[in-house]
Amino acid sequence: MNNRYLLLVIASLLICMAGAWSAAQEEASGDPQAPAVPEALQKQLAALLPDAQAMKAKLDGPMEYYGENLYELINGAAGIFHDYDFAALGHANYVRGESDITVDIYDMGDPMNAFGVFSVESSPDYNYIEIGAAGYMEEGILNFLQDRYYVKLSAYGDDDEQVKAMLKEFAEDVSSRIEGGDALPRNLRLFPKKNLIAHSQGYSKKAPLGYQFLAPALTADYSFGEEKTTVALSIAQDKNDALERVKKMREQVVKNGEASDFEAGGSEAFRGKDKYRGEIIGFALQGKGRSHYAVFIINPPEKTQRLIQRIQNRILPPKKN
Repeated sequence: MNNRYLLLVIASLLICMAGAWSAAQEEASGDPQAPAVPEALQKQLAALLPDAQAMKAKLDGPMEYYGENLYELINGAAGIFHDYDFAALGHANYVRGESDITVDIYDMGDPMNAFGVFSVESSPDYNYIEIGAAGYMEEGILNFLQDRYYVKLSAYGDDDEQVKAMLKEFAEDVSSRIEGGDALPRNLRLFPKKNLIAHSQGYSKKAPLGYQFLAPALTADYSFGEEKTTVALSIAQDKNDALERVKKMREQVVKNGEASDFEAGGSEAFRGKDKYRGEIIGFALQGKGRSHYAVFIINPPEKTQRLIQRIQNRILPPKKN
């Protein structure tokens, strides 16, 4: 009898604990009946997705919308989008003749976030085309950036030329529905144009150059003969923050190599070399207004001072006489 009573008590406790866990999960996730994407945002995305009838196609299933549940559509790749504060996705599949096409419109909240995830998924070696602010086309896919949206299209069919034509047609339709945003974010103008490798710019909100203390940061690659140089502009909150980022990077370099003062770069500036990245120069710069940057040049060119001067002139242009 006592054993039976004990088992009943344990079972009751387990049921209570399960109920409490379920309630906690429901509270953490919000209203379980609430849509993953607010209806107002769904309408905005729906207005950007191509009209099937106008495109002489038909929808293959309903338009779908994803928010925090993005992993249900793209599984492990969802983390990259959430790193850039992903807001919502509008997803639709179309059929035209013997060809199928999928259109995904990612609302990233602002143009810098959209550029950031676009830069993660692109490469200077891709086949770039004129659409939106930047776009490229590879076999069966067409991805482009415009305003706060990152648009991804994929298609397949028996006729490759028809697939290419359909990708361009659907992409141009989406682009025409997005108001403005046909230029890259202004922050990218901070990079000098000379020797810049086209389409090499990037934006990282998580561990640029492998270090969280440098986030967020802009990056770009330069070509000097057969050598490639990387420039990173770590966006600081103020002067002290910029100097602190330079100091921390110097400490990391010293752990794996050596560093010495770089007098031409001002306070906390250094020039060093570690076994992972090779030679690196770090210094702080103040731009217009309250903008401050910790600047790092990895594998600096032979005429380093010229590159530094160009960077300084872009971040804080000299006053005109």
